[in-house]
Amino acid sequence: PLKGKAMQIAGHTMSALKGIYLDARAARDGKAPASQWAALWEEFQAEGGQTGFRDLFANSADRAKAIERELNPTAWMDGPLGKVFTANGSLKVPLTVAQKKATGMFDWLSDYNLAMENAVRLAAYKVAKEQGISNQQAASLGKNLTVNFNRKGQVGQQAGALYAFFNASMQGTARLGQTLFDMEPGKPKTLRLSATGKRIVVGGVLLGSMQALLLAAAGFDDDEPPEFVRERSLIIPTGGKTYITIPMPLGLHVLPNMGRIPTEFVMGGFKDPVQHVAKVLGLFAGSFNPIGGGASLVQMLAPTAIDPLVAIAENKDWTGKPIAKTSFNKATPGHELTKDTASAPAKLLAEAVNYLTGGTKYTAGILSPTPDQIDYLFGQVTGGVGREVSKVLQTGGSIWSGEDLPIHKVPLVGRFYGDGNSQSAQSSKFYSAINALNVHEAEIKGLRKDGRGDEAAQYLQENPEARLFMAANMAERDVQKMRATKRDLVADGASADEVKSLEERINQRMMRFNETMDRLREKEAA
Repeated sequence: PLKGKAMQIAGHTMSALKGIYLDARAARDGKAPASQWAALWEEFQAEGGQTGFRDLFANSADRAKAIERELNPTAWMDGPLGKVFTANGSLKVPLTVAQKKATGMFDWLSDYNLAMENAVRLAAYKVAKEQGISNQQAASLGKNLTVNFNRKGQVGQQAGALYAFFNASMQGTARLGQTLFDMEPGKPKTLRLSATGKRIVVGGVLLGSMQALLLAAAGFDDDEPPEFVRERSLIIPTGGKTYITIPMPLGLHVLPNMGRIPTEFVMGGFKDPVQHVAKVLGLFAGSFNPIGGGASLVQMLAPTAIDPLVAIAENKDWTGKPIAKTSFNKATPGHELTKDTASAPAKLLAEAVNYLTGGTKYTAGILSPTPDQIDYLFGQVTGGVGREVSKVLQTGGSIWSGEDLPIHKVPLVGRFYGDGNSQSAQSSKFYSAINALNVHEAEIKGLRKDGRGDEAAQYLQENPEARLFMAANMAERDVQKMRATKRDLVADGASADEVKSLEERINQRMMRFNETMDRLREKEAA
């Protein structure tokens, strides 16, 4: 019903955003809406158009009970408020300044999320009314523009209790199907691509192929930028190894990858076909699986509530990258396994937990988490806001100590910018090569130990890079020694210049080995 009105709706969106936000803030102060958009927002709510994660109920009876509970002051005493308020609503103990600030911050976040979720919906409501559509129909259009969080089926209610985004994922997939195929409500169901769907599919696949060619022309290696960045973002090279990333919409991001991955496979000399097929299959599983994706099958099947614990147990985040350093020596305390990017509070907490559970500076206690595990859990529990706060702390700590801070750890900016020559990028490439060479080393030593020297020689001939495993071991030892020295410098309060100088030496050592690997791979490809 609103075909051709997209630009008009977009033009109203910022005004709608401001109107919703100001109305929400005014409502907290008991004031009436103060603008035309705020009044329109009140009308939109009255028609049932508002949607969001908060205050959603399975049915009207649950909602009625919740309202009754809120209106009954005696019910407050059964919960945590009973420790703070008396039955008549007066304070038992005064709120601290910190409590007041925390309450204010969470109220602001709630109003901010409300405005962000409903601004485009309200703009669509206004345009629909201007086309002569009734208020109720206009509200329904706005509510169903994207995922309608109030809509759920019987199975969705149970599944949603285990997997947080089950409902949103199912609706998102259904909406994508309606966009690409002739599946509009009221029409005969068919799996033929619509005219619009054909344009989207062809354009998306070509965009992915162009992406792969552009990165190759700009001098990026096969594993630059990291796979999870190439999978989720449109990448624009900006000179050298720097690039800008523009996040692609979930679901539709599959199409560019359907063009990118085969193009990279062809340009790479048709190597590792199984790995490229696995990428495509994993892409579909992570995008259209309603229980969510993960770095492993266990993470995918685990209920949302225990996802962080499973990830820590496997030591893999959602991209498959290690969350924390590990040690073969089980007596090594967690605070000794910190990465350079761990936050200062996490380092202190890791050391405190280790001491409190019987550990020392040199040995692990009963419970000895690493600072990176604590940072990961903090980010999972607090969501996007907590992760950005953690980045702010890490940024401040790196400025103070002089340590290098990966670009992806810089608040906000890290989501849209990358540098293939940064220390974190070189480190990721370095350890990826180390892990691959460790596999080669184990295979060669195993064959030789079993007296199968001829097969070991044949393996080396088929995998020339395997000859570098001894050089890799030496490079890894050098980097470990320099990083241990750096930790001592930071602990002793060395100047930022001293720390930076040592970090440059570490980066140069990793770059030299990475370049050696690149030259050997280029020679092999040629």
